[in-house]
Amino acid sequence: MLEKFNDIVGQICIDVKRNDKHLHEDEIHFTLENGDRYALAHSQDCCESVVIESIEGDLKDLVGSPIVMADESSKEDAYSKWTFYRLATIKGYVDIRFLGETDSCYSIDVDFVKL
Repeated sequence: MLEKFNDIVGQICIDVKRNDKHLHEDEIHFTLENGDRYALAHSQDCCESVVIESIEGDLKDLVGSPIVMADESSKEDAYSKWTFYRLATIKGYVDIRFLGETDSCYSIDVDFVKL
């Protein structure tokens, strides 16, 4: 089981897709060659919002080749937090930017979780 986002380095994804079909859910799902499934996700609460603001690159470039880079960073101000996920294979790079906004004490963190 992967415990941190950068533990995905060396893994081969057989599927990577954005799941935005449910109200208040905006996630990236990864299915690994060994069958394990993970998500970059946020559990929404009543007074905050976390969405994928942009994806630069093609998620298909992450499929079929080992992940060679997986980096996470963030920037925040009083009410917003941007979380950046950068992934790469020999096929190309993908940058995923989440935006979290709140006007209270609710968490706006994005988690890398096993499904």
